[in-house]
Amino acid sequence: RTAVTKDAINLRVMISEYDEIWVDKRRVDARALKPQLERMHFDNPQSALIIYADKKSTNNRLVQVMDAAREVGINNISIAASEQ
Repeated sequence: RTAVTKDAINLRVMISEYDEIWVDKRRVDARALKPQLERMHFDNPQSALIIYADKKSTNNRLVQVMDAAREVGINNISIAASEQ
């Protein structure tokens, strides 16, 4: 008997220079981010989250995304600076 394991994929969230949050090429309201992350984490519980933050985005928005991720159980979080 063999177990079928699902390969973990990285979850990605982008923060634009205007502090807009994007998930799967769709803009997500900050209030809807936590439920979105919860669904993504449920589907891929072993996955890490990579936050691509534009250099012009605010630290406040970055912290909001990180806090939402931690609240739904995502503990492996990486940050990448980008110029979109």
